Amino acid sequence: MVVYVVSLLILLVATIIFRTATKWVTKQDISFWISLGIVLLGVIASVATSMLFTIPLTLAGVPENAGEIAGYIISFCVTSWIYLMILNKLLVRGAPDKYKDVFKINYWKACLIQLIMFLLLGLILVLGLIFYKIGMSLF
Repeated sequence: MVVYVVSLLILLVATIIFRTATKWVTKQDISFWISLGIVLLGVIASVATSMLFTIPLTLAGVPENAGEIAGYIISFCVTSWIYLMILNKLLVRGAPDKYKDVFKINYWKACLIQLIMFLLLGLILVLGLIFYKIGMSLF
């Protein structure tokens, strides 16, 4: 039960951070539910590509660390591509014709969105672990 609650909490925090990062990078606002869907698709794509890439490397005898690093890089690239495709579709759809080129984002902006999400989630995780350790030492 705790695993489900923590997973849901991480998903909600990731969605909020995704909305914020998207607003910073693209200067556009998207709804919470669309952000949740994009984050879920990114997680699914990330896990699937990571597994499809690292399992054959492990079976081929590649060192474990090299396989994991390559899996993380491929996972990052695929998730950024998912963000790029969906955000371009959403941002261009509602724009007037003369602004369609302005609202398009490139791959580097999608990577920046994901990098901001990764860093903020990592910071929240580290701070949570620090507060957990402090709390456990007090009692």
